Amino acid sequence: MESYFQVAIPDPLAESIATVGELAAAVTQLRGLLPAGNRTAAHARLLDQVLRCLQAGFPAATAATPLTQLGLLESGQPVRQQLADCLSLKLPPVPAPPVFSTPGWLYRLLGTDYVAPAQPHWTRATLPDFIDWLLAAHYRVLLPAPATLYEVQRAVIGLTADKCGLPIVEIQLTDRFTSDLGID
Repeated sequence: MESYFQVAIPDPLAESIATVGELAAAVTQLRGLLPAGNRTAAHARLLDQVLRCLQAGFPAATAATPLTQLGLLESGQPVRQQLADCLSLKLPPVPAPPVFSTPGWLYRLLGTDYVAPAQPHWTRATLPDFIDWLLAAHYRVLLPAPATLYEVQRAVIGLTADKCGLPIVEIQLTDRFTSDLGID
């Protein structure tokens, strides 16, 4: 992180950083960048480009369209390859959501007390979330010089995914490096 952002994080500060978001905030402060966490022009440009690419197959697609309706969460869907070709970017992989069936063996074992775990957050994602993932996956190309907290957050998520091997869609700003991501 220090090498990519060209910043030295003092040891006392580094020891106090526990989450992905805290690291992004520290880098933003140390670099003297804008502390704006709102999506930036880079996000808006990429969203417009994605909507144009989807126009042929999904003319009614908007920023509020769930990714499940577009087929962007299922690997092997032709729309994923078409979008990747149109953008000239590799799309970040999205793990299949776990299947919690009822009645399943846990339901039979625990009866009516069994509550199926909630589906992962990415199963409810929309196009703006997808753009966040694309920016994180291609931070070196799409955000070569992060200028705001939001852009640093995307780059930190991308760097974290590069180093720990987790899919970008699984990394959130609230994730703790040690307990949630398993990084020592």
